[in-house]
Amino acid sequence: MPSIRMGDWVPTGNVQNTIWKKSLCGTIRDACRERAYAAVFAWKNAGSHGNRVRKEQKMTSFFRFLRDVPYDLLVPPEGCNYRAMTPAQAKRSFDWFLEHIPERMQYMRARCAKDLKIPEERLDYSSESLVFVWRWFIKTARIEKTPQEEVEQMEKAAVIFGESYVNRTQFTVATQYILRDVAIYLGQCYVRNYKVLTWSFRTRPKSAVDINQPLVSGFQSVYEGKSKPISFAPLHMARVQAANIFESTQSSYDLHDIFEYWCQYISDAEQEEPCREQK
Repeated sequence: MPSIRMGDWVPTGNVQNTIWKKSLCGTIRDACRERAYAAVFAWKNAGSHGNRVRKEQKMTSFFRFLRDVPYDLLVPPEGCNYRAMTPAQAKRSFDWFLEHIPERMQYMRARCAKDLKIPEERLDYSSESLVFVWRWFIKTARIEKTPQEEVEQMEKAAVIFGESYVNRTQFTVATQYILRDVAIYLGQCYVRNYKVLTWSFRTRPKSAVDINQPLVSGFQSVYEGKSKPISFAPLHMARVQAANIFESTQSSYDLHDIFEYWCQYISDAEQEEPCREQK
């Protein structure tokens, strides 16, 4: 029986798979709306025995997984509940994230190019390439009904926050993982092109929406003549753009436009001399 660990690749080609779910975020709203899986186990080469799993994990529908987008998932070893992470966990998660960027981008770019039937060289981390990437995401993304138990949770909270708080549809599990890869690509478009921008993360303040998440730092906001460093949250920004799909207002240029908008916060000197030497 194979040993599948958090952080392992889990290919979706084998039909014998069992998926276990865990919320991405700490808040009730995010836990219900932005559902994804924090652990994935495969039965690959395991015959009929499968894998043993911890009792606290809840099994989701096997057939629900089979209906999802075929996409190789890479599961973070520390999970995706960034808000619940300790500083030490956040550091380990960030180091693991940086280590896996090259292989993750290699897979996503190849898949995107194949699906769109374009040369992979078109996905060169330029702002124009974001149009292709987002067009691919819109084409690939799948929506499903939010499980009833989650809807009931949101309905309870709606007493305080209003009916708009209740989301009766959500992205499928694989779509959530694809969106994470797209977010990494978006961040790489900045980091690979501008020397002043780097990947980072922060553990304070606790109220920050992007706490413990991978960020792109090096941007500068100028207000009343004073410059203040700010960071870009690729995962959060990608999710915001993806939300347009639920209202049928999405555009192939959504990601490109948000990229161009944030370029105003890059110093003029850096914009004049973009760094493209990384491969």
